[in-house]
Amino acid sequence: MGFPSRIPRSSLGPTYQQKYPVNDSTKELSAQIANLFMWQLAGCNLTVPMAWAEIEVDAGDVSTLGQSAEAWDTVGAIVPVLTHPGVGRFTLTYATSYPDDSGNPIAIGLRGATPCVQSPVFYHAQAKALAANVITVYVYDAANAADDPTSSRILVPIW
Repeated sequence: MGFPSRIPRSSLGPTYQQKYPVNDSTKELSAQIANLFMWQLAGCNLTVPMAWAEIEVDAGDVSTLGQSAEAWDTVGAIVPVLTHPGVGRFTLTYATSYPDDSGNPIAIGLRGATPCVQSPVFYHAQAKALAANVITVYVYDAANAADDPTSSRILVPIW
């Protein structure tokens, strides 16, 4: 159960029933509130990014992976592999599976990304999942030509 796969509300257990009345809401949790927490947790699990990465491009158009994080990596041990196969093209590659909270290997299924170029010069970007574990980011200048966003960062939330 859990990341790196998406879970529905039913995976979090049954709907809680109130066994005893709540006498002090500052010290006790009602079944109604517990069910709301589970509902919201399952909803967020289905809609928040699975991972994010920050690609940094220096003044010499050299790209490096800045920070990154994954929903299934609670200790920050996983780092995707960044490659720069061509002008305006950056690829983030993850392993094909990662352990869930029980240690069982679960295949990841990345669907896409919504990259944003942070730069004083206008660039726009799009992304595509080339495989379940590979995201490619494409960056274009104002004339829609593939370009490396010099002295910039590309923030890549991954779905």
